[in-house]
Amino acid sequence: MKRAAGSLKRARRSASAGFVLALVLAPLTFADEAIQKPQPQDAPSPPPSTVTATEKAPNFTLPNAQDGLTRVKWPRAKAVFLTFGEQASQVAIQAWSARMREHFGTRLDYVGVAWLQSVPESMHPAAAAVIKASHPDVLMDKSGSCAARYGCKAGAVNAYVVAPDGTILMRIHETITDEAFAKLTELLAPYTKSEK
Repeated sequence: MKRAAGSLKRARRSASAGFVLALVLAPLTFADEAIQKPQPQDAPSPPPSTVTATEKAPNFTLPNAQDGLTRVKWPRAKAVFLTFGEQASQVAIQAWSARMREHFGTRLDYVGVAWLQSVPESMHPAAAAVIKASHPDVLMDKSGSCAARYGCKAGAVNAYVVAPDGTILMRIHETITDEAFAKLTELLAPYTKSEK
């Protein structure tokens, strides 16, 4: 009986954390709707965009969930899958991240950033508390300045595949497809050979 009560308490905490996160990040959805132009329902998604081999990822330092700062810089030992998440793109980012981790495992570094620019500043502590409890490895871009340097688009997937030397290999702004994942796998092949 105690075990069932403990499970119920954990489920309630998890549900309430999700509810608080939805409340905290809800302004993102409304802000995105206000600035985005309506798109035709049946318009095909554009293919993932690749960039020239001279575009470098900006280094950055952001607050982490442990109340410190984390510096992300290049060059580094592994290629990086960098994501900027907001409420509107949360499900699509999770799908990309899950597929990346399943396929590449530890052959890549993963950096997740919570993009909080549309969350009212008074709600940042609540957002940080929810992130700390549910995603302790995620960094927080409270002002949106880091996301702006990467050209993030409100309401879209914002993921970047970065080579160990800092070259941005691919910008991803749409939901995952087999075609997009195959292209990404091909681009990452030289950087993700099996670990011995």
